[in-house]
Amino acid sequence: MVFDSALDFSEKAPHLVDSASLESSNAGYAAAGEGVGGITLEPTAAEVVGDAATITYNVLFGGVATYEDLTGEVQLVDGTWTVSRETYCGFLASARAPCL
Repeated sequence: MVFDSALDFSEKAPHLVDSASLESSNAGYAAAGEGVGGITLEPTAAEVVGDAATITYNVLFGGVATYEDLTGEVQLVDGTWTVSRETYCGFLASARAPCL
């Protein structure tokens, strides 16, 4: 969800650690997504251990899998699965939209 370039930031914020500092970076990511027909992730597997999960996913540009079998980490915080600032910024940097 947080890596969908077209999704409104207000929907992503509850799932991002330190979301207030990431809103302007997300705007750059949304613009980068427009250039490739949208960026989304397609989860293919999840391994949950307590309050942490490793997600295996494909990255889709314009609905076409461009990068496959990547992994990322999420944490359960107060009942909500969240993505760390480090993970989010790392992904944005790979989309040439680094965190500010």
